[in-house]
Amino acid sequence: MLKDSQLPRISGLHGVFKGMDDVIARSSETPGAEPDFFSKAEMDDLHSQQVRCVEYVDNLIGELILKCPDNTYFIITADHGELFGEDDYFGHGPIMHEKCLEVPYLEGFRPL
Repeated sequence: MLKDSQLPRISGLHGVFKGMDDVIARSSETPGAEPDFFSKAEMDDLHSQQVRCVEYVDNLIGELILKCPDNTYFIITADHGELFGEDDYFGHGPIMHEKCLEVPYLEGFRPL
């Protein structure tokens, strides 16, 4: 996982509003140009970290499932999706973005 010194510094409500006014203002300076909220290298690092976190949690869920009786029925879900730089947004609200509406969902009996 990321060390504290590696964590991106995003302030505001879940980081959603961080720099948005600046991004909008800069985008009007160069028509058609996409301003960078994070550099490509920073976004690649954050994406890799996100993948590692999901793999870690996936492993924990796998271990939990294996420890349960065969007839255990699972429902695994979340309450909302999350933005990780899509359209220069981070967080999950208050934004009506399709990624915020994508919710993971898994159900079924414990695999044998």
